[in-house]
Amino acid sequence: MIFKVKVTSIFECFLERAFKTPMLCDIAKVHTGYLFISPKVTHSIDKGNWGEVGSSKKIIAKKSITQSGGFIFIDRVVERVENEYWKLQIDDFQSWSAGFHKFIVEW
Repeated sequence: MIFKVKVTSIFECFLERAFKTPMLCDIAKVHTGYLFISPKVTHSIDKGNWGEVGSSKKIIAKKSITQSGGFIFIDRVVERVENEYWKLQIDDFQSWSAGFHKFIVEW
């Protein structure tokens, strides 16, 4: 089963800044936790090449009802077209994820 969700946000910046920097915000400010479904993310760990196609980072979260805390999933850069979009894959969930195996995100 495939679900599609579209979320739109406006970031005041030059187009080049939006796509040439690894991301415009801290992941901990986006994933702030939602009841028992999603734990609060504290930070991420990458190998210093985040943003390049094939790079990945581990996402670290606080302990919650459904998560033991620590490493919870991997965020991967699947495709990147300068000044157009990024395609990210979120997978390798370490605990209950409501039946989801991966998410594909376009930025």
